[in-house]
Amino acid sequence: MNVYSASVPDILKFFTTQFKKGATHTSLNSFRAALTQILGPELTSDFRIKRFFKGVHSLRPTAPRYNYTWDPSIVLTYVKSMSNETLSLQDLTYKLAILIALATGQRVQTLANIEVENIIINENRVEVKIPKKLKTSTKGRIQPTLLLPFFNQDKKICPARTLIEYLNKTKNLRQTSKNLFITFKKPHKDVTSQTISRWLKVILRKSGLDTNQFTAHSTRHAATSAAARKGVPYDSIRLAAGWSEKSSVFANHYNRPLLQKDNFATTVLSC
Repeated sequence: MNVYSASVPDILKFFTTQFKKGATHTSLNSFRAALTQILGPELTSDFRIKRFFKGVHSLRPTAPRYNYTWDPSIVLTYVKSMSNETLSLQDLTYKLAILIALATGQRVQTLANIEVENIIINENRVEVKIPKKLKTSTKGRIQPTLLLPFFNQDKKICPARTLIEYLNKTKNLRQTSKNLFITFKKPHKDVTSQTISRWLKVILRKSGLDTNQFTAHSTRHAATSAAARKGVPYDSIRLAAGWSEKSSVFANHYNRPLLQKDNFATTVLSC
């Protein structure tokens, strides 16, 4: 198929061939995204292609990555042993990364795009705005705002206090870096999502979890699942984790009665 002059029938033929080879719905969706960048959205959003993907979903539905997940309390118990004031920059970095990941349920990409200038410290919580384009960014969709509470029930695992300690410790190390997370070794540059993923896996491993089974992304699954088990309403989980209003990714697996709003982080940290 010539990707620069492909028609809808050409694209459908390509997708069908890949499907017969065993391609999953996720893989085919990646192909569609790539073709959209080249051909534009008009072709790849054609009703025939949409119908094809509905058929793929019915015949080969996307299976969850994990059949079960881990309890955040396992990691939080380990993190409690890490006192902010005595930690090296390396360990403080690890601690902050895992606390933000669990307290927000966000993707690692989101953590990598936090900029210092978009961090607002209030009396009861820290707000982190994410204006940068993310994987889930679409036209007309509001960019995420991360809410990190001052967790007074246990200051050792307070994400807001850990963030402030990290900002103080890295203040004089930053030169041209705008991002929150920087390398703990000179020359202290911005880090990628892959680096943060490695940091998260370090904490998971030190907490006793099998990192051959659970990736850094499992923090998202663990946090949202814990919130659901505690009765946090789906809308609160959806907003915290960055799923769209129409998304069924989480709702198909977890649906709990409504309680109070805006309690995602506090609930996960209370595990």
